Amino acid sequence: MKKTTKKAMTFLLAASMIATSFPAFNATVHAAELPDSSQFATVEKLKTFNTDDTDGEKNPAKVYFGNNDQQWWIAGSQSNDSITLFAARPLATNQLFESGSSNKPYDSSWNCTYPNGSPADVYPNHYGASPLRNTLKGLESSYFTIAEQSLMKDTTIYTSDTKNGSVYSTTNKLYLAHGADGDTYIAVGKNSTGFLNSGLRVDTDYWGIGDNRTFYLRAPYSGRENASLNTRNVDSKVSWSAVYYKYALVPAFELNLSSVLFASSTPLASIDGNLKLNDVFTLRCNSQTSIGTATIGKSKQSVGVTGVTNESTYLVVQNKDGAWSKKVSGNDVVFVNEMSNTLTSFENCQIWLETTDSKQRMTYAAMAAQGNNYNIKINVGDTMTASTGNVVQTNVAGSIDKIVINAQNDYMFPADYAIPEQDGITVTRDSENQISISGTPTADINMTLTPATAKNYSMILDGNGTFAETCVGYEPIAANEFTITNTGNVDLRNISVSITGNDADKFELVWDNTSTINPNGKLKITVKPQTKLAVGTYQAILSVSADNVTAVATSLQFTVNEHDYEAAVTPPTCTEKGYTTYTCQNCSHRYKGDETESNGHTWGEWQIVNSPTCEQGGSKKRTCKVCKVSETENLSPNHEWETNYTVDKEPTCTTDGSKSIHCKNCEVVKDSEVIRRLEHRFINYTSNNDATCTKDGTKTANCDNGCGEADTVADTGSMLEHEYKWQYNNDAECEKNGTETGTCIHCQAASTREKADTALGHEFHNYVSDDNATCTKNGTETAKCEHCDKNDTRTIENSALGHQFGEWKVIKEATTTAAGEKERICERCNTKETEVISILPNEDTNKPNTDNKPNTDNIDKPNNAKNNDRVETGDQANMGLYVSLLATSSLFLAVILVLRRKKRLTK
Repeated sequence: MKKTTKKAMTFLLAASMIATSFPAFNATVHAAELPDSSQFATVEKLKTFNTDDTDGEKNPAKVYFGNNDQQWWIAGSQSNDSITLFAARPLATNQLFESGSSNKPYDSSWNCTYPNGSPADVYPNHYGASPLRNTLKGLESSYFTIAEQSLMKDTTIYTSDTKNGSVYSTTNKLYLAHGADGDTYIAVGKNSTGFLNSGLRVDTDYWGIGDNRTFYLRAPYSGRENASLNTRNVDSKVSWSAVYYKYALVPAFELNLSSVLFASSTPLASIDGNLKLNDVFTLRCNSQTSIGTATIGKSKQSVGVTGVTNESTYLVVQNKDGAWSKKVSGNDVVFVNEMSNTLTSFENCQIWLETTDSKQRMTYAAMAAQGNNYNIKINVGDTMTASTGNVVQTNVAGSIDKIVINAQNDYMFPADYAIPEQDGITVTRDSENQISISGTPTADINMTLTPATAKNYSMILDGNGTFAETCVGYEPIAANEFTITNTGNVDLRNISVSITGNDADKFELVWDNTSTINPNGKLKITVKPQTKLAVGTYQAILSVSADNVTAVATSLQFTVNEHDYEAAVTPPTCTEKGYTTYTCQNCSHRYKGDETESNGHTWGEWQIVNSPTCEQGGSKKRTCKVCKVSETENLSPNHEWETNYTVDKEPTCTTDGSKSIHCKNCEVVKDSEVIRRLEHRFINYTSNNDATCTKDGTKTANCDNGCGEADTVADTGSMLEHEYKWQYNNDAECEKNGTETGTCIHCQAASTREKADTALGHEFHNYVSDDNATCTKNGTETAKCEHCDKNDTRTIENSALGHQFGEWKVIKEATTTAAGEKERICERCNTKETEVISILPNEDTNKPNTDNKPNTDNIDKPNNAKNNDRVETGDQANMGLYVSLLATSSLFLAVILVLRRKKRLTK
C-alpha cells in the first residue's frame, strides 16, 4: 500500500473510464451520507468489482499495491477470500520474451507440470521456459515488501506448448495474462486445460495508456515457433510478434483478502486535517498486534480512543463528502469539530484507526464501534495536574470516575473559580489548591478547564518622602500620606512598617498596625517631621515588608534653613503703585514693603480722529506721554438724543439683552450696551431618592425664571449605611474559629468575618496500640481526632515486654585452675546475659605440685562421679571440636566455588 497520490495521466484516463467521479467537496456538511462504493469498499464489495464490460454493468475499481504507487485493476474474484489484480501500468519495460530463435532443451528447473511427462525440448515461444518468468520472479521480491508478498497467493495457470501439442501448468505469484489472436480482451486468474482463455476477462479499456498498451501475453502464437501473443497499441487487439522484440510486462496476481479489512479512496493518513480522495483504493489490513480501540459516543459527537501505542496512529473519518484525519496517541477523545469545522456529527461516517508501516508499505486499521455510552475529555492546562482519576474516560456508563485536579506550585483556584455544569458534569472548587470533577454525563463532554491563577505576591508604596524645605521657626509641617497597595491576588500578611536610619527619630510615623492587606486593598500611613528641629538636613528610610514579597522602601528628607531675604524693587507706573518684595532664598517666604504711589498719566493734547456731522458722530483721541496708553472719546452727531436708555431686547436665562440711547427724531441709536443674561435661579431642590449604601443620591431643581432648565446635584450626606443580616457558616475547625457571612438588606453586598469562640477543639477517644513496645521500653497508642486528621500519641504505662531469654550456653569451659563462662540471649532484642562458671575442684587438693609440672591426672579420663554432679543442661564440652570441623568444611566449600566460577569466566 502506498502513501502518495495517483499521477496526473492515470487520473485523466480513470476519470473517462469510471462512471462515478470524485465526490463533491462542499463548504459545509449538513446531512452527511455514508461514502458510496467508489469511495469505501468492504471485502465483500471488493470481490464484486471487475474488468468485464460485457456482463451488463461497467464496474471497475483500482487499488494501490507494491512499489512506485503501483495501481492494479480488480479483475474479479474466483474464491471466497481473494481477488485477482491486473497491473494498470507495466512493472517493467523493454523486456525480451526470448533472446534467441532456437529450440530449448527441457529443463526441470522451469517447474512446468505436464500431464503426460516432460517433453524433450520446446519452442522459443514457450512461456514456462522464457526469461520473462525469471524477471517476474525477481519482481516478486524487488517490487514488493515481505509483508506485501505474504498477501500474494501462488496461482496455478495453464498455457499451451505448441511444439509438443500439449498443455502445461506453472505456479507463481506474478504471471502474465492469456489471450487469443484477434480478441479485444485478455484473461487473468485461474483457467482450465480445456479453455485456456477462461478465467477473468480484462477488456481493452484496462490495458494501459500509449506505449504501455503493448505488452507480452504468455500464450504462444501457433503459426510461428518464435512468435508469441501480445496486445497491440494500434487497434487494441491481441496480435503476435517475434519473441526477440522488447515489450512491457503487465502481470496479474491473486490477492489474499483474509487480512484485509476494507479499502478506501482515502490516502494514507500522515497529517491532521482534510484528506483529498483518490480514484484508487488503498487497502487497510488487520494488524497482528492491537493498534488501539475506537468507540463512537452515544451522541455521535466524539470518538473515544484507547490503547494507542504507535506514535504514528491516526483517527480517520470518511463520508460521502470527504475524509479527515487526526493523529492520536494513548487514551484520547476526539470530538467532531476537532476533525473538521465542516463536520457536525459522526453519524453516517466510516471511522477507523490506522497506522502505516512505511518500510513494509502496509497500512493497518481497526474500525470504530458504536458505543451506547458517552466519551469524556477534560482538557487540563499547564497550570494544573490531575492527581486522581483519568481526564479521558471513554464509553462511560453512569457516573464518571471522579477526577481531582490540583493547582501547580505557585498557582491557585480563586474563590470565584467556576465552570457551569455541562451536560451533567460539575466542576467543584474544593479549596484554593484543588477542584474536583464528577457527575453523570448526558452527552459527550469536551470540557476545557479555566487555567489556574498564578499566585502574585506584590505590593507598591506610593507617596512623596521629600518634604518642602523650610526655615527655622517653621510651623508644624503637614504630614505626607503614603499608600501601600496590594497589587497581587493573594493576601499580604504580617505587614511591617518602619522608619530606619540615623535620623529615624526626627520623623513621626502614624498607622493603625494593620497586619494583612487583601488583594487590591490599600493601607494608608502618614509621616511628618518633628517640630522645632534645628538647622540641618534630616534623612531616613521608610520601609514596608510582608511575607513572600520583596520589601519596598522610599527615602525621607527634611531640610531646615536660616532665612536669607533678597529685595526686589518694583517701581510705580502710571496706574500701579511701586513696592519692594523681600524673598527668602531658602524657604521662598516673601513679603512686600516700601510702597510708593502710582505716577498717573501724563496726557497729551486731544486730537480729532473723525469729525462729527449732522448724521454721524465723530471721535477724538489723546495719548499718555509716558506709557503711550490712548483713550478715545466720541463726538456726538447733531442728533437730539433722549436722556435715558431704551431697552431694545429683554434678557433671558439663555440670551443677553441690549439697550441704547435713541435719537428723538430718527431711528439712529447710540451708546448701545449689552444687558447680561439672567442667572438661573435654582432654589427648590427635591431628592431623587436614588441614594445607595455606597453612594450619595441626587436632588433636582427647576429654574425659577421659568426657562425650563433643570439642575441635578449630589445630595451630600444621603448615602445609606449597610445593614447586614448575619448567618453562621458552620465552618469552624479544631484549631480555627468559623466564619459568619452577612448580607446587606439594601444592596445584597456580602461581608464575611470570623465568629469568635467557635473553634471545635480536638477530640481524641479511640486510642489504638501502635504495637511498638520493646523489652525495656513502654509502647505507645495513637488516636485520631474525631474532627480532623491530627493524631495524638501517648505512652501505655507498664507495657514493656521484658526480656525473653533462651537457654544458657557455655562459651568457656571451667577448669581446675580457671573459672568458665556461660551466656543466654534475648530472643526479641538480642540482649546478652552472662554468668561465671566456678573453677572445678582438684582431686588431690592436699598434694602439692613440687616439680612445677602441670597436673595431667584428669586428661583423657572420663568424668568421675564428683564431676558428674556439675553437668548442666546445654553442656557443650565438645563444642570447640564441632565448631572447628564446621569452619574447615565451610572454607573448603568456598574455595571450590571460587575456582569453579573463575574457570567458567575464562571459557
